[in-house]
Formats: sequence, C-alpha cells, structure tokens
Amino acid sequence: MIKFSIITSAFNAEKYIGASIKSVLANNYPDFELIIIDDGSTDNTMKIIRSFDEKKIRIISLKHVGPANARNTGIKRATGDFILFLDSDDILAVNVLSTLNSRISKQNYDFVIFQWLPFKKEIGDTRELPHATNSIDGMETTIWNKAYSINLVKEIEFPSDTTFEDVAYSAQAYIRAKNIGYIKQTLYYLNYSP
Repeated sequence: MIKFSIITSAFNAEKYIGASIKSVLANNYPDFELIIIDDGSTDNTMKIIRSFDEKKIRIISLKHVGPANARNTGIKRATGDFILFLDSDDILAVNVLSTLNSRISKQNYDFVIFQWLPFKKEIGDTRELPHATNSIDGMETTIWNKAYSINLVKEIEFPSDTTFEDVAYSAQAYIRAKNIGYIKQTLYYLNYSP
C-alpha cells in the first residue's frame, strides 16, 4: 500500500481551507498524511486548521515566505511514497488516493497526471465551466492534478524567484520522470474564479 503526502500551502485561506481539509479527510484510503503549511496568515486560517482534531494532519507555521518556499518545506517534511499538491481553496475527489494507489501499484509509475474540473465558489457545484488550458503543447503544467513519487520530487525544488513556479516545477518533473501515467478520471476540483 502506497503512503501519500498531500501538501497544502495556505495564506489567508479562511474562506475555503475547511472544505479543502474535509475533502482530504473524506478520502476512502487509510494511508496518507495532510501537511498544511500556513504561510503567515493574518486571518482565521490557523484557527480553522487547528479545529480539525485529526492525527493525519501535520501543521507547519512559517512567516510569509511565498507558495514556492512553503511547498519546498512541505516536501522536506513529507514521509509518503507519493506527493500531491492541493491548493487551499480546492478539493479532492473522495476516491483520489485509492484510484492512484491502484494505478501506481499496477504500472509502477513515478509521475501520474489525472483530470480536473473547475467548480464555482459554491463548494460542490462542479458543472463544466469554461477554463483556459493549462498546457504547453498538450503538457499539463499545473502541479495540483498530479502525483509525484518522493524520489522524483526530492530531485526538484520550486523556484522561489519567479512567478508561475508550478510551470517550472512541472517541466522538471516531466524531464526527470521515467514512467508517466495518465488517469482519465476527474480527481481534483479547482476553485474557479473568473
């Protein structure tokens, strides 16, 4: 059984962080940890995170260092075999981890891409919405619709001196991955704000 580390960087995320955490805890898979890095929030984000009395949640509190450095910290603290990134205002499908475990175990992937669907601000409204492509020549460049083996991510860091750090990170993962899988199933829901 694969252990998953889900890394969430949160900055002033009080509006959605609760739903995001609930989506992880609702997963029907037993072996995971949720690492939440509070990136110097000044609202009630930490209070909401701490309201979840759950052994699977690890909280790291940092001064405001930005999402790249927060994610790099999460990677260094992760104990899982595979890592997923979850934005603090997004949600995971309840079967994401069991689906990934099944596919990775059968195919020995070190990098897996899965489908995502945007939802409106009202949690649970997952109608098909128009969205811009997040790809370069068909290559998905986001970080949050993927699972990365720990061996792969230990070789890569998020660059902290640029915007769109996820594009640079994804490009490095594509270059270094030896066996990439694709799951044609929606396992991630992006908070869509036009």
